Amino acid sequence: MVEAGQRDIEHLANLSLWRPCSGGGTYRPDSCRALFAMLAARGVWQTPTLAATAEMMTIGTPASAVHADDMAYAGPSVRAMWAANQGTFATAEVVRTLRAAAEVGATVTRDMDLAGVGILTGCDTMVAGFCVHDELDALVRGGMTPLAALRASTLNPARYFGREQTTGSIAPGKTANLVLLDANPLTAIENTRRIRAVVVAGRLLERAELDRILARAKAAAGRP
Repeated sequence: MVEAGQRDIEHLANLSLWRPCSGGGTYRPDSCRALFAMLAARGVWQTPTLAATAEMMTIGTPASAVHADDMAYAGPSVRAMWAANQGTFATAEVVRTLRAAAEVGATVTRDMDLAGVGILTGCDTMVAGFCVHDELDALVRGGMTPLAALRASTLNPARYFGREQTTGSIAPGKTANLVLLDANPLTAIENTRRIRAVVVAGRLLERAELDRILARAKAAAGRP
C-alpha cells in the first residue's frame, strides 16, 4: 500500500499493522520502530478507529461503554447496520478479541504518534459527532497526551487535506470554526464534552441554540 502511494491506513490495517513487525500477535514495540519510522518518513497517516473496534459488537446494547444518551441520535439505518453486524458476528469471544485488540491498537497508535506518524480521529460505525469524544478518550487511554489527541481531530486533519493555512488551529485570518468549553481538555480529555458554545464560520451558536439543534437531530433519528 505504501509503495502504491496510499496516504492513510484505516483501522490499523484491520488490526494487523503491528503483527508482521512483531513476528506474531503479541505487539513488540522495539521490533516495530523501523516500520513506524518508515511510515512517518513516507507521510502515511493512520486513522485507527479505536472506539469503533472496541464497541462495534456491543454498541446499542447494555454491554456497550458508549454513553446511553448518545444512542438517541442514531437513526434507523445506523441501528440496522449494528444489528446486522452483531447478529452475524457478535459472540462473547469476538467481543473480547476486538476489545483486547483495541487496547493493543491504542498503544500502537501512541507509539506511532511518538515516532512522528500522523494520527487522525475516525468514527466509522459509531454515533456521528459524539463518536469523536469516544475516540479522543480511547487515544488518551492508550497513552497519547490530551494535546496529541486534540491535534488528531483539529490540526492533523487540516494538514492531511492541505488546508492548514485556513483551518485546524486558531490564528488571525483563519476560518472561525471553534468549540468553546467549560473546562480544560488538556487537564482531562473528557472535558471536550463540556461544550458551552460553537462558532461555525464566524457564527456563534450558544448552548441554548445547540440544544435546539440536538433536539431536531434526535427527532430526525426517530427518538423524541
